[in-house]
Amino acid sequence: MKCLVVLAFVLAVAFAETYSDKHDGLDVEALVTNPEALHGLSHCFLDAGTCDDIAAAFKKVLPEATQTACAKCTPAQKHMLKRHQHHYEVFGCSLVVLVVTLAETYSDKNDSLDVEALVTNQEALHSLTQCFLDTGACDEISAAAKKVLPEATQTACAKCTPAQKHMLKRYLEEVKKTSPADFEALKQKYDPQGQYIEGLRAALADA
Repeated sequence: MKCLVVLAFVLAVAFAETYSDKHDGLDVEALVTNPEALHGLSHCFLDAGTCDDIAAAFKKVLPEATQTACAKCTPAQKHMLKRHQHHYEVFGCSLVVLVVTLAETYSDKNDSLDVEALVTNQEALHSLTQCFLDTGACDEISAAAKKVLPEATQTACAKCTPAQKHMLKRYLEEVKKTSPADFEALKQKYDPQGQYIEGLRAALADA
């Protein structure tokens, strides 16, 4: 848990789509090289000491940020996290895994796919949905999409390219409109507890 202290330097209060950029100008280098500052923050996050207003704001968003691979972080926050990776490694924590995740995106091999032609073709749309629900065969493209769909759902599409976010948004819109039963089946398979849908919806809102 102590490794979470460093992530706090690049997070801020949560808003609907991204965290506040109020502290994006924070001097992270100065903080991570100041043992006294690190000690105070770690005590705040471990409930072993008091929190000032800034530390309390950081602490509030830590659980969501770590669970969603920083899906709602601003570009500046993600950049700071990657820029100071060596400081995280000094503390021997597994946050480096999150850094790697932030640096990756899914393959853009199929980003040029004509999504409008696909989602407005009921036969193609149904075949794709059957693949995702394990009730039909998958071709190469649908199999690739299906492989990442669980993670994309759980992380609010954090590793999706802009094109992939748009395609997923349009797919879900058309399935919900033309086949509500299939839409419910997809939710049951990929988000049975309903814990990811709101984050995913927010991430895709402007895609």
